[in-house]
Amino acid sequence: MEQRMLFDSAVVRKHSQANSKRIDDVPTAKREVTMSLTRLEILQKLSKATTSSGGNNLRDSRGRLAVKRLAFEDGFRGSRFISEFVVVGSSKIPVVSLKTNETLDIAPNPPGSEVSVLQMLEKHESAFGNVKQFILALYGEQEASDQEVMETADEVTKSNAARGMVIDYVTYRKVTDKKQVEIVIPKWYSVEQSADDIQKMRQWMDSLTMGGMGGQAFA
Repeated sequence: MEQRMLFDSAVVRKHSQANSKRIDDVPTAKREVTMSLTRLEILQKLSKATTSSGGNNLRDSRGRLAVKRLAFEDGFRGSRFISEFVVVGSSKIPVVSLKTNETLDIAPNPPGSEVSVLQMLEKHESAFGNVKQFILALYGEQEASDQEVMETADEVTKSNAARGMVIDYVTYRKVTDKKQVEIVIPKWYSVEQSADDIQKMRQWMDSLTMGGMGGQAFA
């Protein structure tokens, strides 16, 4: 079967914009010292991962997010995959603490605000599955070959081709095994979208940075 990249059907290549910081921007000599995983090793592990969910900085809610930036980065605690979003719409959901059984009143991130989801690739093996699940949902795929996942992840983190694409989510809570910390995790859902939809979303995101107001309620 002929290999393809997942984003080909989304027709977003021509709108690509460079990431402000990527693993590729780190000089090779420095990268060999500071990173225990090379970009190729990251992509290979990602392509073979099993999927689950994970995330940070997103409050309990359901809603729609627009991709601002996707990137592999070298951080203080090792290699990581960072997803930056703009909230298109969000709404409250019932929330009960898993540790105290207390009902919580959580206000969702408001439309126009920015949120990020961070996956620590060297600290948590499940992070590769989390990233893979996100990429598959973003491009409306249930499954893909290792090669397709690698090529798509490589492209969207190099050129930021996914900027302006939207994805739906609903959060749930989980208590971590090691530190017993209660965290909020998004479950991702695909959204059908055209190249024109993506371009309009980029324009809306640009209007926010110029002081404009925008957003649409999540249906």
